[in-house]
Amino acid sequence: SQADYLFHRKIAESSKNPILIQANHSIEEVLANTMDNIVTLLGCAIGIRYHRLLLSSLRMRDKNACEQLMEEHLQATIDGIKNFLVVSQATLA
Repeated sequence: SQADYLFHRKIAESSKNPILIQANHSIEEVLANTMDNIVTLLGCAIGIRYHRLLLSSLRMRDKNACEQLMEEHLQATIDGIKNFLVVSQATLA
């Protein structure tokens, strides 16, 4: 999860956008804790897959691909958390 967080930090820094860098810094602790929890629940495969794809799209400066991949990445994470909760509730029942 540390690599996940550092990836996000590096993306913010690479943007050279002071607002994005400051926003990322401001939520640093919350973001790191959230990523730790997500990786604990879901593992790191989803993050690694999307980070590789995003990095490739960023290198090609393909804004549309980056936007699409981010939407997919967030949705895959949300779906994974929902699935975890359903399975957890079924196990408790």
